[in-house]
Amino acid sequence: MDALVWKIGDVKVTGVVETEVERSRSLLFPDFEPAVLQDHPWLTSEFMSPGGLGRFSVHSYVRKSFGRRIVIDTCYGNGKVRRYSQTGNSLDLPFLADLQRAGYPVGAIDTVVCTHLHVLERFRIARGGGL
Repeated sequence: MDALVWKIGDVKVTGVVETEVERSRSLLFPDFEPAVLQDHPWLTSEFMSPGGLGRFSVHSYVRKSFGRRIVIDTCYGNGKVRRYSQTGNSLDLPFLADLQRAGYPVGAIDTVVCTHLHVLERFRIARGGGL
């Protein structure tokens, strides 16, 4: 996937998609009323599949400023056992290759900021297993 790039003053922000899935809107929005989309057609084309499923994206942002490259990441990641998720279980996605294609090889990253962690990920990090 192509990276999304924004320039905000001297700061360059690059979005790198890790994965996109289509799911029922009721997964996150149980009270969703499809009629709402009639007033906001841009939501339909951008965030809805032709079949009416919601499009959900997991992605990271690289912030480049003052000579530093900081990845702001959900820490979704590969190789994690997620018995509750068919689409997220034991992932093997080309995220690092996509990051490199966006101009940021792993060795060029100065800092990774995880937006949130789940309990099992905290234990993995504490035991030196990384994300």
